[in-house]
Formats: sequence, C-alpha cells, structure tokens
Amino acid sequence: MARISRLRNTSPLELDGASRAAAVCRISKPWTRIETTASNVIDEITQVTMTLLGTAISIESPLMSAGLDSIGATELARELGDRLGVSLPSTLLFDHPSVNTISRSLA
Repeated sequence: MARISRLRNTSPLELDGASRAAAVCRISKPWTRIETTASNVIDEITQVTMTLLGTAISIESPLMSAGLDSIGATELARELGDRLGVSLPSTLLFDHPSVNTISRSLA
C-alpha cells in the first residue's frame, strides 16, 4: 500500500521507467494497468533478446534452445534490469527460460 501511496503522490516524471509506466497506466486506465505493464515488459525483453540473438523468436520458445548461452543469459539480466530500472539476478533465465515466463515474473 505504501508503494501505491507513493505513486499517487508523485509526478510520473519523478519515477523510474517501470514505475512511471505503471503510474501513467493507473492514472489513465486503471483497469488495463497489468496488461499494459506486461506488454511493455514483453517489448523490452524481446528487444534485448533480438539484440543478443540477432533474430526474433517466439515468446514461448526457451531462449537457451534458441542459442542464448550463459554469458548471454547474464547479459540479458543486466540489460533488462537497466532498461526496467530494477535489479535482476544473473540466474533470471535459468529460473524463467522464455520471454513469456520472464515477463510474468516481472509484471
């Protein structure tokens, strides 16, 4: 509840990227906040994986099977964390092997 109060009392421009997106969605269309946030997270994960793999893959496909190695998995967690403004473990991909499972864990 403290997080919601902080978001309500803070201008969206003062928040980090992920919090800003959630706050703007909550203000404009509160009933679509979860879907919009999940969609934004999927877009960010997809962009990072396309950069690392050099090609687009299905959001259901295991990223390791698509060619992402352990170094790429660590880079994915670091880059995605930077983009979303959160700290993610380097084991993210081992716990959540696809774009879809990563997005569900973050949204």
